Amino acid sequence: MPERAPPATPSPNLQTSADSNAESRPASSTACGARAAPRAASPRINVLFVCSRNQWRSPTGEQVWRRDARVNARSAGTSQGARHPVSAADIAWADVILAMEDKHRRRLLSEHRELLADKLLHVLDIPDDYGFMDPELVELLAEPVAQLLGLTA
Repeated sequence: MPERAPPATPSPNLQTSADSNAESRPASSTACGARAAPRAASPRINVLFVCSRNQWRSPTGEQVWRRDARVNARSAGTSQGARHPVSAADIAWADVILAMEDKHRRRLLSEHRELLADKLLHVLDIPDDYGFMDPELVELLAEPVAQLLGLTA
């Protein structure tokens, strides 16, 4: 079993680990690879937002962050019936993958473990309680994501 990497971003709600067995710990974030968010190779970070059906939460994340000149944003879903199911191409494109719930992280790892080996995968712990562009959801996706991406002032 790989050693756990130290947290990439200190936060009471955030724990980053190089191992993928997060069920046994109260982690809200997992880094599948032990590296920081890439900044030098490209002036923009490619961020993939993931929920189940790609209907409300992940499209809101995409919409909120596509306005930021430092970010390229996409969204996808883990369910077969998602508007845009997560593909290998989505994962290859992404520098950082932000899953709304731990079940999305587990599904991603179950289906794409090898592709995720060098990716940063974080769980935002945002429940399926919001509609598209709900102001509270937008708030949950703004500052916390900026902190995760290292884009705060």
